[in-house]
Formats: sequence, C-alpha cells, structure tokens
Amino acid sequence: MISTIRRRLQHYDRYLTTAAVVVGLLLAEVVVVRRILAFGPGFVAAAALSLVGAIAILWRLELGFALLGGLSMYANPAIFDVRGREIDVIHLVGALVVVVWLLRRLVVQRDLRPPRSRLNTPLLTLVLVWLITWIAGYTFWDMRVPTAQRQPLFFVTEFGQLLMFIGVFWAVADTVKDERWAKPICATITIVNASTALTGGLGWNQTPVALALTCSLLAFGEADFRVKAGLWLVLGIFLWGLIRVNRIPVYLASMAVVLVVALFKSRQLFALLLIIFVILGVAFIRPLWEVETSVFSRLELVKAALSIFRDHPILGIGPTHYRSYAILYHRGLGWHTVERGLLLPHDVWLYFLANVGIVGLIGILWVVGSMLWGPFSTYRRTEDAFSKVLAVGALACVSGVLVQSIGGHMGFLPDYSLSSFYMAPVWILMGLMVARRQGTVEEQND
Repeated sequence: MISTIRRRLQHYDRYLTTAAVVVGLLLAEVVVVRRILAFGPGFVAAAALSLVGAIAILWRLELGFALLGGLSMYANPAIFDVRGREIDVIHLVGALVVVVWLLRRLVVQRDLRPPRSRLNTPLLTLVLVWLITWIAGYTFWDMRVPTAQRQPLFFVTEFGQLLMFIGVFWAVADTVKDERWAKPICATITIVNASTALTGGLGWNQTPVALALTCSLLAFGEADFRVKAGLWLVLGIFLWGLIRVNRIPVYLASMAVVLVVALFKSRQLFALLLIIFVILGVAFIRPLWEVETSVFSRLELVKAALSIFRDHPILGIGPTHYRSYAILYHRGLGWHTVERGLLLPHDVWLYFLANVGIVGLIGILWVVGSMLWGPFSTYRRTEDAFSKVLAVGALACVSGVLVQSIGGHMGFLPDYSLSSFYMAPVWILMGLMVARRQGTVEEQND
C-alpha cells in the first residue's frame, strides 16, 4: 500500500494539472449560467479561447506560456465587465497558468520559494506598497467624492492582476529551462503580433515587445538563412503596420527599441539610425504633432493629475481610485464620463503619482531599475548567443514601453484598466531571461 501511494505521488503533477483545468472549466460554466441571457458571439469566442487555454495548460505548461503570449497580442473577449474594469480571456488563461504552477510547486516539489532573481525583492515590496497605499486611500477617503465609487472589488481585481504578473514571471523562470521551448514562445509572440497588422488590428501597445525580440534575434541570434529571412519579413510587417498607426508614442517607443538593440550591436549603427530617426521625426512625426487637436485638452488632464498629487503627495489617493477622484477635479461631469476613461491623464507616471504618491513611485522605479539592470548584467556576463538575445530583447522592450508610457500605457503594471494584462509578454520575456541565465549557470557547473 505504501509503495502504491509513493507511485501515485510521483505522478501528482498530472493529477493536479487535470484538477486545475476542471476547476477552470467549472468556473467557465458558472460564467455561462451567469451570462446565458447575453449569449453573443463575443462570449462564444471567450468560452472557446478559455477551453483552448485549459487544454494547452493540461498538455504542457510551456505551451500555456506560448498561448498566453499569443493571446495577449489580440483584443480578448470580456468575461466580466465592472464599470470599465474588464476580466478577459487572457486573465483566465494567466490565472490557470499560475494556479497549475503553484500546485506543482506545493505538492510535487513541496517548495513554494520563487526562482532566484534580483527582481524578487522589489516586486514583493511593490505588492506591500500597493496594499498600504490602497488602505490609506480607503481609510482617508475624501468625503466630497461619492463613497459609492470606493469599491473594494476594483482593488481586488487590480491587485490580483499585479499578483498574476509576478506569478507568470516566476512560473516562466521556474519552468521554461529548455531552449527548445523558449524559442517557440518568442516566435509565437513575434509572429502573432505581426499577424495583427495583416488583419487590420495592429496591437500597437504590444509592438515594443515583439519588435524587441525580432531585432535582437536579427542582431545576436545564430540562425540559418531561412530563419533570418523570416525575421526580416516580420520586421518589414511591423514597419509597414506602424505607418498605419497615427500615434506618436508608438513611433517613439519603436524608435527606442531599435536604438537600444543597435547600441549593443554597433556604435556606428546606432549613430546612423539615430540620424535617420531624427530626419523621420522632423518629416513624419512633427506634422502629426502640429495637427493634433487633443493636446490642450490633455494638458488640462495633466493639471488635474498634478492637483490630485499635490493634495495627496505621500501615499496618493490609492490604487484604482483615480476615476473616482476625477469627478471631484472635473466638476460637472458624471460617472459615465469617468467610466469610459476620458478623464485619465494619458501619462502613466502622473497616474501612478496621483494613485500611490511618492512612496509608491519609488517602489515602481525600483522595479523598473531592476528590470533594466538585470538584463544588462546578464548581457555583460554571458557568451551564449540566445542568452544575449533575451537580455538585449528585455532591455529594448522595457525601454520602449517606458517611452510609450509617457504618452499612454506602461503595460507591465496595472494601469488605467485591467486590459493592461495584454503586456504579459514583458513578464514572459523577463522570466525566459532568468530561466536561461539559471540554465547556463547549471551547464557551466556540470
């Protein structure tokens, strides 16, 4: 009997994966019952994609990461929608991935310690800061703002997304040790994002991640002619797609990505591309800026964000509370206007500054600094080609998203609404880099 139990324990990972999928499908059934009267094409697509995600995670967790990175490049059908906060299919797939990984660590490995990474301490600190600033904002609520908008559900969903980001990062770093799986995951992110340009739904917010991987593979990867030709084709699709996007932050973010990769490849190449981008900026971006009609209205939104920060400088008003306080600082506008996001500052740094104050901003800067320093140190220490690809790709994509965040989204932290989970590939890429670094160290030790 004891030997039978031992044999079953050795295969607990299969049983736990199955159990996690069953739980996910049960949740999907609950959703179906809840939304049966609103059974439309979007919901059918959501249920189908959720089922595909469950099957992928049941078969291989690495395939789940590839699916997660691919799905995040498309607009996902919403399962729940609470006043502008949407729970999409991507959240369900991400949650299943994290739950399955945690169950394996808990029961099979009996060790819940996360993989070693210089990001662990700042990430856990940011989790604590998120909690403290929200509790402070909830406790010291400005009574001029309707208390009906002080909904804990908003914080629960956003805080859960922050934990999912961290969980995806740890799960990838702990699971994808084989380069044979890491490369298909990177390929999925780049190819699927390129396909969005062909279908007319360019995922411009996600482009810095896929563009960074493509350029890094071209600059530092070791591949045959066919793979190189395919990468040049994907790069061409990105550039063609960007011409169709009338968004200055996207252009600047894409330029930042290319320049970062060029800087590590060759100083001469960096200088040449910088000159070209300056010329393109004067000829192409400047006219867009001059005809932009929303500049003055956005300046008003910036003033409102700064006013909120001046009134709550240390801990801010609390995560998820910006939409509620916008009513106070934009008098005469109702909740329906705020719900649609029309009063958001369109600058993630101002958004965070108002929400979590100086204390929270320091925590965010610590995380961002670690996300930049980690890949840089890996690049300097490694001689492995694919490790260099991941390191430079991570540096380039984070730099691009940071540039883009000045005029819109940051992506790899909860911002504006829960739809920011489309930036899961940032954390997947960071996890791949950590996993590859650990694998290289183990190979050298062997």
